[in-house]
Amino acid sequence: MTLLTKFVTSFEKFRREPEDSPADFERIFSVIHETHLFREVQDIRDELRMLDALFQDQITVLGLAEDKLRTPYQLGVIDTSIWDSRRHVENQREAILRMIILTDQAYNTVTEPA
Repeated sequence: MTLLTKFVTSFEKFRREPEDSPADFERIFSVIHETHLFREVQDIRDELRMLDALFQDQITVLGLAEDKLRTPYQLGVIDTSIWDSRRHVENQREAILRMIILTDQAYNTVTEPA
């Protein structure tokens, strides 16, 4: 049964038997589940922002390591390894940024007035 059908049925029952149906009426309009989901979105959003900060720090450190190892005495293998690591972290950060956009959209859908 759809939510609208349940609502109409409960409303009709409430009109006929007002003392018996407040629990049904309250169950239909309960937003407890949605509130828990909203809090999960907030938590996920916060965790994604922490991961973004961590990846940004890693990119910075790997960039500094690249600069430090660019001397005539270092082998190209070391530079390639660091560059590959940095590129991998940058790819992961891009994925995190896309997820942040999605969680921001979900958060804004709930919090901004229509």
